[in-house]
Amino acid sequence: MRCLKTICAGGAVLLVLVTACGVDTSRRSPTDDGQTSRTGSGVSAPAVGDTPVVMTTDITDTTTLLVVHRELVIGDQDGSPEYSFGDVTAAVPTPDGGVITWDAIQRQVRRYDAQGTHVRTIGRYGPGPGEYGDLFGMALLPDHGLAVWDAQHTRVELYDSVGSYRDSWHATSDLLARNGLKLDNNGNLLLLIHVEPPAVGRGPEVVGRREGFERREVLSGRVLDTIFAPLPLPMDDQLRVTQSGGNASVRVPFVPQLSWAITRSGTMASGDGREYVIHLAATGTPSRRIERALHPIELAADERKNHEERLYSIIRRMDPSYPRRLINVPDTKPYFRSIAADASGRIFVHRYMEASRIGTDVNHGVQPDGIPPIRWREPTVYDVFTENGCYLGSIQLPDRSLLLAPAGSNVWYVTYDSLDVARLVKGSFRTERSCLKG
Repeated sequence: MRCLKTICAGGAVLLVLVTACGVDTSRRSPTDDGQTSRTGSGVSAPAVGDTPVVMTTDITDTTTLLVVHRELVIGDQDGSPEYSFGDVTAAVPTPDGGVITWDAIQRQVRRYDAQGTHVRTIGRYGPGPGEYGDLFGMALLPDHGLAVWDAQHTRVELYDSVGSYRDSWHATSDLLARNGLKLDNNGNLLLLIHVEPPAVGRGPEVVGRREGFERREVLSGRVLDTIFAPLPLPMDDQLRVTQSGGNASVRVPFVPQLSWAITRSGTMASGDGREYVIHLAATGTPSRRIERALHPIELAADERKNHEERLYSIIRRMDPSYPRRLINVPDTKPYFRSIAADASGRIFVHRYMEASRIGTDVNHGVQPDGIPPIRWREPTVYDVFTENGCYLGSIQLPDRSLLLAPAGSNVWYVTYDSLDVARLVKGSFRTERSCLKG
């Protein structure tokens, strides 16, 4: 079982993997080389082995940045409790233009209509029927009901279209993420889990547990099949730390990590950020690769120093004897942080960008234990692709924003002001760009 600790410091969350509970061993996927043939302006269709590539060329971020217009803002610091947010970590758009949210601090599931009016609070916090603990995913069902993944009580709970409790079924997973429950095109639920596939050999090593989804019937919870995620990178982004109670691994910033997402129709989009390459795979269709010809982004010297000092301060609190010379943040950033997919099949790639210093007077998240805050901030930029790899452009959200639920040409995100007041925002953008579908 993988045990997770979360350490908050300097306005960010640091994930600590406690290796005393057991650590997965994972492997790097091989990369092939191929030749590119020009097929049209702005788009190339190369071949990497037998894999077609959709590659954007001669395209800059400035010419493809799509304007995100604010359509709706929900949140009032001094208003009624239904419009006050603590930590919104998940959102599900509704067909009427509204949204269902999960607040991990308020521990409430709330529904808002297209005008931002609070419609109802669904269920409540607790252990009984119609109650829930810590949620790690929500999915809107075909009948407009709601399924929630209650990891604390090891169950998936079902609510009808007016928010009344219907039923629940047992489900366990030690893989906890805010988007751990999804719906596929056939109306089945996908539950994020660690899976035990047949051993996969690569050289002298063998791949063990890996991430994936269990596909389950909505009403019964019966397991239909299992979807395996791509093979992850080795855990070379971790520093091993000795502390009381066992060993721990602390993630080093800006080390490439595998990210993957699955669309409702079953297309798997994956990549690790070492190159700007997104692999697209779906049963019964040829695999594809999305590529962008971008230059790597180097960390500023002071930015790198800030992250190293912060990392060293955190580790020293766990292991005072840890040598400073072992703290080494990379000079360049990966091309992207993560990959997400919406219900329409669009793919959103969260880019790493050049950061700016935010000043010594900004103290968001400074801890009394003296851990240095992060003094550098990147713009929040996502590249947007169709499910077949067509590049539509890039969107930029306001500073201190988190994308919760992309939905076609709409995006739901949470943003924080200078007083750390959270507001939920619905934005929209128009895509007028066309591209070849190689």
